[in-house]
This record gives sequence, structure tokens and C-alpha cells, in this order.
Amino acid sequence: ARMRGAADVMLSWMEPQRNQPTLQYYGDADEVSGFSGGYYSFEAAIRYDASDMAAYNGYNITAVKFCPRKEIESWKINIYSGQQLVRSIDVDQQGLQFGRVNTVALAEPLPVPADGDLYVAVQAKVASTETSSDILGMIYDKATFGYSDLVRMVGEIDDSGDPRWFYSLEDDAEQSGGTSYPVTFVIGAELAPASGGDAYGVLAEPGKAETKYVGYTDAEAVVHYIQDELQGRIGAEYAAPQGRIQLRP
Repeated sequence: ARMRGAADVMLSWMEPQRNQPTLQYYGDADEVSGFSGGYYSFEAAIRYDASDMAAYNGYNITAVKFCPRKEIESWKINIYSGQQLVRSIDVDQQGLQFGRVNTVALAEPLPVPADGDLYVAVQAKVASTETSSDILGMIYDKATFGYSDLVRMVGEIDDSGDPRWFYSLEDDAEQSGGTSYPVTFVIGAELAPASGGDAYGVLAEPGKAETKYVGYTDAEAVVHYIQDELQGRIGAEYAAPQGRIQLRP
């Protein structure tokens, strides 16, 4: 956990219920408002330290979540390992639900970067006549400075003439003497083990698992699988399922 300016911190922990974690700094019950760069196109991001991501060795990034608030010229998802772009995805706006958190699946799972911090970014390209202040979902008055509140304008240049890297909105406000701007962008990354999926997660979510009628009972399914698929044989002593399994409360 990362906090700034707090004297007392209470941490709570619950046993995870599935092995497909989501990296995000916002809560599903948080009140969402909007962020905008005015008529400037911008890129917002969240960051996770390389040391934190070491715990996810052997995992893939399978999807990215974000909250587009309105239709603009284009949306793009960018994933960085350190300052190296490792995946860029053009988002089809026709499939987006504006004002809600959308999950965009990666066509090919991306192994969690092993080198450098992980940055998951959403780039918003807006028209030069854009006036809306409500483009990308954010949570106001909740921030993990330097991690949940990163942004840069598209085409922005630093003092050395190079493209400016992501910076914290709060840190930028402090340095410029501006008003505090504690925010968390509604951006997240879904992970899954590279070695296989989460069967519990699929079966527990209604309608997610694809089913098919096969015409026989569960017990018969095992027999059919062994005989037809494995070309095996069920011995007479094991042919009847009744009585072989005992349930104890």
C-alpha cells in the first residue's frame, strides 16, 4: 500500500477467491467523474512498480478496463514496460458503452513485463474544437500519487526537447504552485495465469461457460470419456457408480 501524509494506516486482507487478479487503484463502488485535457489529446496511465509485478511472474495481461465518458475521435490502449511500448491497441468505439467501465480483451495475451515498471495507459484523441471536460473516467479526491494519477499531453515536449514522460497530476500541481488535484484514473488490467485459465471464475459467472447437451448423465459421461476418448475399458467391478462414493457433511 502507498499513502502520503497519513499518520495511521489500517490494512485489511481477504483470501482471494480466484486466480485472475485485476490491477486497479479504484473501487467498483467509487463515484466516477470525468477528466479532460480540453482541446488537447492526452494519455492517462496507472503504474505498478517492477518489484510489485514480480509477484505475477508467469501471468499474462488478458484485458484492459477503462471508462470512456463520450465518443471522441479515437481511443487507444497502450501498455509500457518502463518507457518501452510493448502493446498498442486501437479501440473500436462502436463496441464501447460510454459512461461505464468497459473491458477490452487483448487479441493475444501479453506476458507481464519482467523489466521495468508496468504502465497501463489510455490515449484519448480529441478534436481541436473539443470543449468537454468529461472525457475519461476518474475518481476525484482519491489518489496514489505517482501511480494512479499519471498523464501527459500527446506531443508534449520536456525541457530537453524529448517527448515528455508521464507525470503525476498532484506532483505537477505542487511544483507549479497550483491547486491540489488528487485523482485516480479508472483504468485497470486483468491478469490470468499463462499456464491456464480460472475454471472457477468461468463456472461461477452465469452464462459465461458454454454448455452443450450430450444426452447422458454425469456418471455415464465418465464412462463414455474413458471408453470413447481414451479407448479404455471399465471393469465389471467398477461399472456401477452407486455406493462407491460416500458424502460426509
